Amino acid sequence: MCRPVCNVRETRFEVRLGRDDNMVDRKHLRNAPITEAIVDIRVKARSDLDVAIFGEASEMLAARFPTKVEQRVFTTKVQFGGKSGIQSTEHDLRGYMFRSKDEFNVVQFRVDGFTFNRLKPYTSWKSVWPQALELWRKYQNMALPVAITRMALRYINHIALPSRALRLDDVLTCPPQFRRTWARP
Repeated sequence: MCRPVCNVRETRFEVRLGRDDNMVDRKHLRNAPITEAIVDIRVKARSDLDVAIFGEASEMLAARFPTKVEQRVFTTKVQFGGKSGIQSTEHDLRGYMFRSKDEFNVVQFRVDGFTFNRLKPYTSWKSVWPQALELWRKYQNMALPVAITRMALRYINHIALPSRALRLDDVLTCPPQFRRTWARP
C-alpha cells in the first residue's frame, strides 16, 4: 500500500511492501501477461525550472541508464480566415528519457513530471517500486516541484489469443459478464 504525504517542500511515501491483512495471497505468475508497468507522477513545475537541468541527470544515471534521448513537444498554430496558414511552429524541449543497458527499464524526467517504465519481462512490484521511488527522489531533488497533480500506476497486459473463436472464460479466470439482450427503454 502506498500513501503519499505531500506538502510544497516535501513528499514522503509511506509504503508497506509486506502482506496486508486484507490482501489475498497471490501466486507469482511465471509467464505473466504484463508487458509494461508504469509509475507516473505529474507535477506542477516551479516557474524558474530550466529543462536543461534534466540533461545533466545523465551523468548521475549513466551507470544504470546509459542511453539519453531528448523528448520534445511539437506545437503548431494554424489560423483559418483572413490570414490563413501556419502562424507559428515550436519545437520545445520537454525533458529526457533514459534507458537501461538491457532496455527493460526506462525513466523520464520532464518538466511536467516523472515516469518510470518497467518493460517485459516484468519482475514484481517489490522490485519495481524501490527503483521508481529512488529515481523519483532524484527527480524531485532536481526539479523541486511545487505540487504533485497526479499519481498513477498502470499495468499494460498482452494476452495472446488463438485465432479461433473462443469465449473469454476459456482464457480468463474471472471474465467480465455481459448481458445477452438489452432491454429497450
